[in-house]
Amino acid sequence: MITFATTQKGKAIQDPIRGLDRPHITYPAFVKALKEVGCKGYCNLEFCPTLLSEDHRILGIERIDGQVQLFFEYMTNLIKSA
Repeated sequence: MITFATTQKGKAIQDPIRGLDRPHITYPAFVKALKEVGCKGYCNLEFCPTLLSEDHRILGIERIDGQVQLFFEYMTNLIKSA
């Protein structure tokens, strides 16, 4: 599952994917390719699984809202810099 976090300077970043042997989905390459072919569409984020804390407690809607906001900030910055 993909999650997002903030650096100490407040920048939205992508967290490593738990359980996979690669640290990130390559959003920078994906956004760059979309811009190269002239795409000016929308981006979608879907949360299917229940979000769990490190000690496996179910997290509430506030956590999902926070992740959506961080995703928006991350993608906005990525699109501007691609």
